Amino acid sequence: ADGLPGDHVFMLSRGPDGKLWIGTSRGLARRDGEKFVTFTTADGLFADNVFSMATDEQGRQWIGSFGGVARITGLASAL
Repeated sequence: ADGLPGDHVFMLSRGPDGKLWIGTSRGLARRDGEKFVTFTTADGLFADNVFSMATDEQGRQWIGSFGGVARITGLASAL
């Protein structure tokens, strides 16, 4: 899709704010109105291939990748 960081989509998830998140082969994207805001290793992701995402009880978002599992705290200002 236009605006996504990668052609291969691995996951879709709703964040605590109701926004749609999309994990791809080349990064993570958040649907923001009519456009996608993308996040890659250049923005602080530990790996670009994002396969899963979950929100815990405190509203913190976690992603899963070939590199492991991480909380996306480095993107907090962009979230």
